[in-house]
Amino acid sequence: MSMFNRTYLGFTFILLFSAFLRLYALAIVPPSPSLDEVSIGYNAYSILTTGKDEYGYRLPLLLRAYDDWRPSMYVYIVIPFVKFMGLSSLAVRFPSIILSLFAVYLMFRLGKLFSRYNSRLRYLGEAVSFLMAISPWHIYISRLGHEANLGFTLTLAGVYALCVFIIEKKQWYLLWASILFGVSLHGYQSQKLITPILLIAFGAMYWKECVKHIKVVCISAGVFLLIVLPAVYVTVTGEGLSRLKGTSAFSVDAPVYTQAFQALQIAKSSNDVIGKIIHNRKVVMARVFASNYFSHFVPSWLFMGSEREAHKVPNMGLLYSWELVSILVGLIYLIVFSNIDFRVLLFLLVWGLSGPLPAAITTQAPHAMRSFTWLPPLALLSGVGVLELWYVARKFTWTRWIIVGGIILLSLMQFGKGYFITFPRTQSDSFQYAMEDTMAFVQGTKNEYKQIVFSNNGNLYQSYMFYLFYSSFDPNLYQTLGGSVSGGYDKPHRFGNVEFRSINWSTEVLKADTLYIADSKDAPTQKRVVNIFKNLDGKEAIIAFTL
Repeated sequence: MSMFNRTYLGFTFILLFSAFLRLYALAIVPPSPSLDEVSIGYNAYSILTTGKDEYGYRLPLLLRAYDDWRPSMYVYIVIPFVKFMGLSSLAVRFPSIILSLFAVYLMFRLGKLFSRYNSRLRYLGEAVSFLMAISPWHIYISRLGHEANLGFTLTLAGVYALCVFIIEKKQWYLLWASILFGVSLHGYQSQKLITPILLIAFGAMYWKECVKHIKVVCISAGVFLLIVLPAVYVTVTGEGLSRLKGTSAFSVDAPVYTQAFQALQIAKSSNDVIGKIIHNRKVVMARVFASNYFSHFVPSWLFMGSEREAHKVPNMGLLYSWELVSILVGLIYLIVFSNIDFRVLLFLLVWGLSGPLPAAITTQAPHAMRSFTWLPPLALLSGVGVLELWYVARKFTWTRWIIVGGIILLSLMQFGKGYFITFPRTQSDSFQYAMEDTMAFVQGTKNEYKQIVFSNNGNLYQSYMFYLFYSSFDPNLYQTLGGSVSGGYDKPHRFGNVEFRSINWSTEVLKADTLYIADSKDAPTQKRVVNIFKNLDGKEAIIAFTL
């Protein structure tokens, strides 16, 4: 069998294994559609049916969701899946699976490009694509119907196109890169920061090549501008900036800035020069940014984990613990021993260092989803390190096979237990798991009561959207009932005799002919329980009650 056939036979296995890890039990793990997924799904259904989103905006570039604003591209990708698969979590998640498999392929091609520099890296394509295939980080986010994976894949494709231009000297790949990077700005918010950084770095490093191919550069730049101008426009509008304002780590209302302001006033009153410096708002902002940014490099976050962390497999890091060694070995090898073009290495460094930036300027750092673009350069380093360790141990032919096979098997067993068994049980409440049974119950009993009132607290947060999603509520009717002005974080909603609003149970006047749906921790003590809905861990989540 030729080297070519062995290569692609091996990659076919990797791709099939990738598909298995991403498709297995997709309908039930994650345990239920998340708040974002039901919003994406219903808005795709609404645009499919009416040409408008839930607010009545026709074919929006930004999707208004719960008074938040996000790029709408993933919603449009979901539309044909909703058309043929119905309004379901599978329809919302399946496009992300396809994108993730394409990302595995891109990593294979990218690895093959870099393998040309050094014979010891000839299997880099297989190594990095396999690492991506089994990556806990990539699998977790791939199985969510979310725009983060779209932005990730478009950026990876853009980087690959640039590398083809750099390494293979195929000038028209620069046009492909401009298209992919331009579209990425419509994919996910993080790309609005990552994409300009990558393009500026590329232009600074390869300006001579750009001048040499000035015609292609001008055409590519023009196409890029045509694609990104709508994204730029909606980003700088009040609506587009609302997401950044809501998640910014530099909000003046944050406690850290309030405390700094108070400390600054004390320092000024006592003429404390040092205090005036360290409590200056710009200095505090720099400290916050640095703390957020470097929190992503903490090994305990990257390579380990607890039972319950956002966007992470329970008891695991975003990467396997042994990748700490392979990444370090790969970094040392590329810097010291490889003969890869210095500018290529520098571009990879920029790519790697820019990954955590979107998360660093927002709250909740470190953040696995906002820093998702960081994964490919880490996977490349890890792949190089694995190959180098494999080469160094070439004298131990059978031993290395046993050790590597054992490590991979144990890693996959740990992942399988953490993701498919522990994760649904410990984090079903984060996905508002009990909402599906609640909505099915309400659909079956809503004609038995004069009114059904949903609280908007706790496990019932934004319950109106789950009602729309699970009932496949007619978007035309929804908009007739006020869809163009409904939504929001705390705004009430009413569909016939079903009402959704924030409730203070201590002051609420309960009615005998009404069914109330409340969070189990929030419900009044004096009630007649009609039904109880539980999370997968057996804990009560939602209660239906009357007087």
